[in-house]
Amino acid sequence: MARETTLKRQFRRFFIPAIVINALAIMVILGIGQCLLIRAAEQQQFENIRNEFSRLTAIYTAQLQTIAASLSGNRKIQNAFLSTNSADQKKVLSDETADVFKALTRRFNHPSMVFMSGTHLLFRAGEEPGALTIYAEAPVIATDGTKAGRIQVVLPMASLFAQIRRDIPKSDIVFVTPTPVGNAPAAAGANIDQVTPDYASSNTLKRYVMTHLAVLDRGNSGIVPLPGGQIDQVFTIDLRNADDKPIGTAVIGYDMTATIYTAAVVLVICLFTTVLIFLITGLGLNLFIDRRIRNPVMALSSRIRAISFGQNLQEAIIPIASDEIGGVQLAAERLRKTLVNLLRHINDAVR
Repeated sequence: MARETTLKRQFRRFFIPAIVINALAIMVILGIGQCLLIRAAEQQQFENIRNEFSRLTAIYTAQLQTIAASLSGNRKIQNAFLSTNSADQKKVLSDETADVFKALTRRFNHPSMVFMSGTHLLFRAGEEPGALTIYAEAPVIATDGTKAGRIQVVLPMASLFAQIRRDIPKSDIVFVTPTPVGNAPAAAGANIDQVTPDYASSNTLKRYVMTHLAVLDRGNSGIVPLPGGQIDQVFTIDLRNADDKPIGTAVIGYDMTATIYTAAVVLVICLFTTVLIFLITGLGLNLFIDRRIRNPVMALSSRIRAISFGQNLQEAIIPIASDEIGGVQLAAERLRKTLVNLLRHINDAVR
């Protein structure tokens, strides 16, 4: 029994650390793999939203440019620009733009059309646009070839944000404008440590932005926990207008809760499966060692001990396997026979 305990103790001493080391190695590999998968998902969403910004900006700008060009080529509008009667100007411009403006209003929120002659405002359809806009401009050319004025078709950036949120579900946007110092305009890529939120699709993300302004520099990206148990990937994109001038920073939050939860569940399942595999392997190896090595060795040790005391000499040692253990049993059987023959010869000589 002492020998059996010693063998089992040695088995546990070497096998259990091996299991722990392998399990830890697999845990690290799985953890790194899941982190890489989450990081790849982050990068993919960042690329999707950035590409969507570029795509929609180009599409909307092209559409507005087409509308502005169409209006600037309208003869009645051209003549209205040359008119000196302000009332007639406004009536003609209002009548000629009514259908186009209604179509824009049905598709977008709060569009506007601005008709300018130099610095003088002739007519505006819609509300006065703010600084956060997408616009296109076309010149109005008189019949004599001179420039009579210009037409601007303007959309608020909120229309772009709303479309992005429809195209990419689970995304939220907060737009912030760097606060200028005195009367100087904000510099390109300025740190948004002092900002004015101009648009927010989520109050939760807005509160996060307003309380973490110092870390929201240009290009910032990372996973952050939000109130309510939501986990967002937050990153920033600098936005510029049609003149390539910086207008502010869009802080985008994409809900990664389901992705991270799935990754965590997969990691736990993988870890549980790994531990289960190692446990089954260990139990199977222990059973194999018991049946094929330990039990035969202990039985053989018991027989040899009995033979050494002259007991059970006539009982044969039968090999139970053809492996190394069987070879040792066969050698022990030959030793038993040799000892029996030797004792017989000694007895015969004594007689």
